[in-house]
Amino acid sequence: MSTRRAADDVVAALVAHDVSEVFALPGEENLPIVSALRRAGIGLVVCRHEQHAGFMAVAHARLTGSVGVCLVTLGPGAINAFTPLAQAHLIGVPLLVITGQKSLRENEEGPFQMVDVVGAATPITKSASSLSDPRLAAENTLDALRVAAINRDAVLLEIPEDVASTATRARRTPLTVPAVLRPDDGSLAGVAEAIGAAERPVCLAGDAANRPGVAAALARFADATGISVIATQMGKGAIDERHPRAHPSLGMHREDYSHLVFEHADLIVSVGYQPAGHPPQVWNRQELPVIHIHHDPA
Repeated sequence: MSTRRAADDVVAALVAHDVSEVFALPGEENLPIVSALRRAGIGLVVCRHEQHAGFMAVAHARLTGSVGVCLVTLGPGAINAFTPLAQAHLIGVPLLVITGQKSLRENEEGPFQMVDVVGAATPITKSASSLSDPRLAAENTLDALRVAAINRDAVLLEIPEDVASTATRARRTPLTVPAVLRPDDGSLAGVAEAIGAAERPVCLAGDAANRPGVAAALARFADATGISVIATQMGKGAIDERHPRAHPSLGMHREDYSHLVFEHADLIVSVGYQPAGHPPQVWNRQELPVIHIHHDPA
């Protein structure tokens, strides 16, 4: 049976999750991952600073809806990626930052440039962990991608240099990503009934509505129903503001003229909304019924 490196298993998980580009600042400790990316044909966008790489990955995730992936080195290099990690965590964007680390077992340089990256990243991520078993490289990476995608949040995965270079057995079965769940006919009928019974429904467009396919459907929905659309700051642009059913977007998290729309509504249809984009206690003080349309649970 042929052998491969744990770094190849890490990249196999990226391939299974349809990751096509990785934004990176290569360095000694992440070179096994860089080589595996080249062998797999994944595009490597080389940046001059870890913060640049992280923010490019965040922008990629926002524009495509897929997980943005950033690859950096250890210590100060990893810490430089904390600003985009915090940004993704705060605005609800799926981001995976893979960091290098000194070898676990034969580290001849001692604590040189070593920082507790996982511990430092824990407060600003949904999950931060270190890969210690090369046999679990693919599964741990796929799980990190899953957590980032489902929670629309930042995730950090640290991979020590010797773990990434360890030989592993070739996989017998391909990695699979869970299929996207779709609403059943009963749920759709219930939504249609609730919208039809409402006298003053309002549509709230969040960050995930600001994608080409969703935005086009949102405009058709507004045309067909006559329901007005108001966007959060992150959802701004989901519907053309010149559209006859478009309201000015929400501003900061305090009372403004835009918020008056919700005071007179009796139903809110939220499309692509994330609480990180605009706290619900600001726009739903009357505790109105909400129809939540998103690939993430409410």
